[in-house]
Amino acid sequence: MALSFREEHRQAIAFLNDFGGEKGRFFGVEIGAVRIGGSPPAPLFKLAAQPNDFHAQAAAAAKASSEDASGIGALYAAFWERFEARFGGELDWEPLDNRRASQIAIYMPGDVTQADHHDTGNA
Repeated sequence: MALSFREEHRQAIAFLNDFGGEKGRFFGVEIGAVRIGGSPPAPLFKLAAQPNDFHAQAAAAAKASSEDASGIGALYAAFWERFEARFGGELDWEPLDNRRASQIAIYMPGDVTQADHHDTGNA
């Protein structure tokens, strides 16, 4: 914690985070004060430096804990297992760029012009 962090301080924290491994995470926090109207001053904390992957890991951990707590993750997994079993084959989950969603695909040999084989999945 400090009143302010210069760029070299941020670089030092980044260096420590890069070489600190999983056991240590380093943050730089600027501390100040704020007053609203006639209220007493209150502390104001501003994050000045953090590990590169901190937001991603925190969001993933929060999502995993909320899904595990509600059981929704297990319900999704069971649904897609049953779906694949009824479909009769493994589906390909293809990530979509800049999205949390995936597209589901299945690829089979064949030719769209052979209409008599459309229902069988065979060419």
